[in-house]
Amino acid sequence: MLPSGAARGQQAIGIALLSYDGRIGVGLIGDADAAKDLPALATDIRFALNELKPPPLSLPSPARSRAALAPAPEPARTPGT
Repeated sequence: MLPSGAARGQQAIGIALLSYDGRIGVGLIGDADAAKDLPALATDIRFALNELKPPPLSLPSPARSRAALAPAPEPARTPGT
């Protein structure tokens, strides 16, 4: 799904945003004479949205994974228990 919008009246740029299923779509439309830097705006929006992404999950090392799966050591027993 891509959002679409319109520049109306004296507006040089129209911006539409759509958030759906964990994604954000951005639609830009503009007057080529009044908004000559529209491609730069699109690039800046893309970079800004990428900054909002969470960092990738880091997987534990195999040695750490095995240690996490190993059973916990038994507590020391005192005589008579």
